[in-house]
Amino acid sequence: MHAFSCGKTPWYAKHGRSPLPRRLCLPPALSRPHPARARAGYYHYSTGTGSTKFPNGSYIYNQSYEEVLPKVKASHDAAGVPFGHWQFDSWFYPKDATVGPGGGGGGVTNWTADPRIFPSGMAAINKALDGMPMVMHNRQWSPNSDYIKNLAFTWQTGPKWAIPDDPAAFFTWFFTTQQQGWGLTMYEQDWMCTEYDGVGALQSNVSLADVWLEGMAAGAAAGGLAVQYCMPYAHDILSGASHAAVTNARASDDYFHAPGHRNWAIGGTAMFYWGLGILPFKDGFYSSNRTVQYCMP
Repeated sequence: MHAFSCGKTPWYAKHGRSPLPRRLCLPPALSRPHPARARAGYYHYSTGTGSTKFPNGSYIYNQSYEEVLPKVKASHDAAGVPFGHWQFDSWFYPKDATVGPGGGGGGVTNWTADPRIFPSGMAAINKALDGMPMVMHNRQWSPNSDYIKNLAFTWQTGPKWAIPDDPAAFFTWFFTTQQQGWGLTMYEQDWMCTEYDGVGALQSNVSLADVWLEGMAAGAAAGGLAVQYCMPYAHDILSGASHAAVTNARASDDYFHAPGHRNWAIGGTAMFYWGLGILPFKDGFYSSNRTVQYCMP
């Protein structure tokens, strides 16, 4: 951390950021606990009510998230649990392939409510949760997405993933148009290394990766949102440090995958992030030994 944060001109100063002790004033909703994150959440690809598996490998839950989550919120409120926001992982939107046990396998086709999950849509579930501020996950863009098929934006595509040619134009439209009424406060871009590896233009064009992250941050800022990185390469963090909208990044493995559930061991990564003015964020964890065996739709 000393190499990044000390010296005549610290890294964060070169990119218009202030040192972290002055930047810890996150919005109140984002500085308080939250449930439902990644593969440590009871409701990760599970509503806790059982499901039916179909021949194509998909699952239909006995009760939908739309039915279950307001009951969860009521239970939290009755117990006085002070959640400031909720985080929805990759289970809420449609993808082009079945998600595997490790969480991968399928690009997003439309970043909105899967009708099997939230039949009444994203604004309706946010209203049912009393307008709770939301942090929402996204993964790699599918080359078969509705955004490629139906909109005027052009894209760089790989065999499985894609990114827009003009990220600033796309993300500005995306963050200021599509998410009205969702309660969206922070956008999580996950699987960043997979996206980078799967789109050849990101590796052959010397500036495109920076343009991708710059456009994402600019669009989020235009929509009044913060950005969280997940599964980034080191060069993603270095680039993201120049964008004020990028406030934090995952510093741990998933709880589900970490050997011995040691996803608390974030010290080395956290020092790297901290020295660049980016807050380290870790995956959630079970606070009880009563866990659920989730299933992937």
